[in-house]
Amino acid sequence: QRQMCIRDRNYIYEKDKKVLENKLKQMMYQKICFTRKSKNMSNYRIYKELNLNPGNANAFLKYGDVSKVSLDTARKILAFVNKY
Repeated sequence: QRQMCIRDRNYIYEKDKKVLENKLKQMMYQKICFTRKSKNMSNYRIYKELNLNPGNANAFLKYGDVSKVSLDTARKILAFVNKY
């Protein structure tokens, strides 16, 4: 019985994990856009400095497509933009 409850909770966590990550990346995207515009920073500078795939980085930075970057990559972009 106890084992089943833990397994059920893990299933629910894994099922909702992607949705939660996408919400978090969307919030990061909004912060990145605000900071990037205030510092007049180009997408090119971001993906060159961080050595990111230009297509995926642009899809994320221009259109907010959170499926194109991982949570780690979104964190790296946010840290870079804040530090710049």
